[in-house]
Amino acid sequence: MQWSKLREITIKPQLVKSRSGWTLSIFEDYSSQDDAGNYYPSSNLDEQIKWAVEQLEGRASRTAWNIWKFKNKRDAEKFITVYYLVWGQ
Repeated sequence: MQWSKLREITIKPQLVKSRSGWTLSIFEDYSSQDDAGNYYPSSNLDEQIKWAVEQLEGRASRTAWNIWKFKNKRDAEKFITVYYLVWGQ
């Protein structure tokens, strides 16, 4: 594998069941765990978080910079579908 491929970062949403609903986080997935500590959040992540804030205002409660809580799974899955249509990687 080429060195440049080892340093690729993929930004993706992750949906997890919690006690009070569904938690969605948008995070950077590093191709190599060894490099994960060598990066600061990219400007692409900032841009995607800003977009998500605009889309989710009033639809989900924000619990952290990159984490939202949904009451039901269907709404969270709809958001993820739109996310991939806009930010497909």
